[in-house]
Amino acid sequence: MPTLTKETTLYEATKAYLKVMALEGKSKQSIKAYKSDLNQFLEFIDGTTKVGDLSGDDLEEYREYLLNKTDSKNTFNRRISGVRSFLKFLSVGQLISVPLEKFRSVPIKNKEAVYITESEFQAIISSIENRINAHREKLPDHNINTYVYIGMQLRNKVLFTTLYKTGVRISEALNLQVSDLDLDHRELLVHGKGGKKRYVPISNDLRDMIREYLQLLSTVGFTSPYLFPAMNGEDTQQSYGNAYKMFRLAVVDAGISRTLSIHSLRHGFASQALEGGMDYKTLQEILGHASPDITMNTYAHVSSQHKKESYDKIFNKRAQ
Repeated sequence: MPTLTKETTLYEATKAYLKVMALEGKSKQSIKAYKSDLNQFLEFIDGTTKVGDLSGDDLEEYREYLLNKTDSKNTFNRRISGVRSFLKFLSVGQLISVPLEKFRSVPIKNKEAVYITESEFQAIISSIENRINAHREKLPDHNINTYVYIGMQLRNKVLFTTLYKTGVRISEALNLQVSDLDLDHRELLVHGKGGKKRYVPISNDLRDMIREYLQLLSTVGFTSPYLFPAMNGEDTQQSYGNAYKMFRLAVVDAGISRTLSIHSLRHGFASQALEGGMDYKTLQEILGHASPDITMNTYAHVSSQHKKESYDKIFNKRAQ
């Protein structure tokens, strides 16, 4: 990696920064998002600008530009955060001395996590199974296209079930490799944020579903190191965009009218875990949160409801 100086262009500096992120174990999805945010920043500032020439006025103008251009506060804050991380990287190397205090995000009112219900999840799984059965009836079983299509649908079924029954992040699930499975002990080795690893338990039905899925892939001679491969002829994992698209399609097929994102599966897991009596420390470790406080703040509404239900079972029952 070339040595960065104040004479280095911002374009070259961002390339170096993204390489550092990769070495630190950041996910491909995260790096892709940072690259997109930085490319927009370079288009505005001009990537040929030397690092040492970057000024506070440049940052204030770019922030104002983003505020006027971006409708969503969440999107604005993400883009600001991505560029701030890059600027802090340059600051550590004493390559810039511009103040970052004014280059800040905007406050957003905390929203409750939208989680999927058990009945909604079952409806989604049923919609996928209906697609599998319909396709099987359409083509003869020996047709390779049948097996490929069923393999793709079964992949989606296993992916959504993994998210719902383990609480892993979508990026973590898509990065899972077959070698990360320990089906005999019902565990997944999950590679989380910042290169951190954790073991996550899986249910008996998910284990059996994974075995059926892997057997089908083996039957058609499809091999990949990834548990959820792209299945497009390339040795890569399923993309986030494709996974999200498949989830939205399944939601529509299931007749669910409210808006659900693929992240609602993870939230559904956490909600069920708390309602079932799991403590915050255990849930934090399974979800891969940095601290129990993050878990408590994210799912405070679930805790509050569970607290009332527990109270009523004890005290209102006695009062009757």
